[in-house]
Amino acid sequence: MAAGKGHGGKQGRGGRPPKRTPPPDDTGKEAEYLEKTKDARVPVSVKLVDGQLVHGTIEYYDVAMIKITAADGPNLFLRKDQIRYMWETEESG
Repeated sequence: MAAGKGHGGKQGRGGRPPKRTPPPDDTGKEAEYLEKTKDARVPVSVKLVDGQLVHGTIEYYDVAMIKITAADGPNLFLRKDQIRYMWETEESG
């Protein structure tokens, strides 16, 4: 039997299976979530990498930043690379 036959699949260089295609960098789920949260005016809390905590609603977002309408202060433009995590919070009142 010739080399490479009878193994049930394609072979790459050196008899190894070909490399898989890596997953996409952007699935669109982040934008979908931010749009839904913005449209519903869901209150959120955002923890920044420096430890600051911001509360408010999402007014605008793009690839690099999110604009938060703060509940207790000025509106803030937050760079996404400075956000540690974000979660939905219950409305206070």
